[in-house]
Amino acid sequence: MVTQGSRQLQQRGERWRLFAAVPLDAEVQQAVARLQRGLATRAWPVRWVQPELAHITVKFFGDVPVGQLGVLRSQLASAAERSMATTLSTAGVGAFPSVTRPRVIWLGLSGNVKPLERLVARVDAATGGDGGRPADKPFRAHITLGRVRDGARPISDLPAAIAEYGAIPHAVPVERLLLIRSTLGSSGPTYQTLAEWALGAVEPQEHG
Repeated sequence: MVTQGSRQLQQRGERWRLFAAVPLDAEVQQAVARLQRGLATRAWPVRWVQPELAHITVKFFGDVPVGQLGVLRSQLASAAERSMATTLSTAGVGAFPSVTRPRVIWLGLSGNVKPLERLVARVDAATGGDGGRPADKPFRAHITLGRVRDGARPISDLPAAIAEYGAIPHAVPVERLLLIRSTLGSSGPTYQTLAEWALGAVEPQEHG
């Protein structure tokens, strides 16, 4: 059903910043927070992700016209329906593009990653494109911990910190796919879950 409010949004050409992600449970969020606190003692020029907002990114869509939301929901529902749940484990800390030139600091994931990789591939195929990933750098399962500030001094001691703060393994259930709206603000982003699918289920759980 198209409401008057949604018609007005479409007529104004409103766009929402959207991405698809797998959520983290409270235990994993707490593990992320503990690891961030340890790394933050080094006073790196890093914007740390709020632990309650941490997630596994499946695909970033960018600014999407509101009028395309219905199509996008259907595409994601189809991908989720054909995908399997799995349980991964937190692994070591790493960085993109490398630990010697870090821009993004992340917590790696290990275990049976094939179901997650297939989910990513199905979302890519259903929605078109590859989420901006370079062809020579395929999807790598991870949780973003923080991003180095633009123009900041180089971080030279990341390899030593990685060795010092080795992650304690925590189970990471991969059971749901979320469509999330991100609104950028001066104090950081805020997230709104627009729809949610259990992997292998057909009907999404709608959110306001």
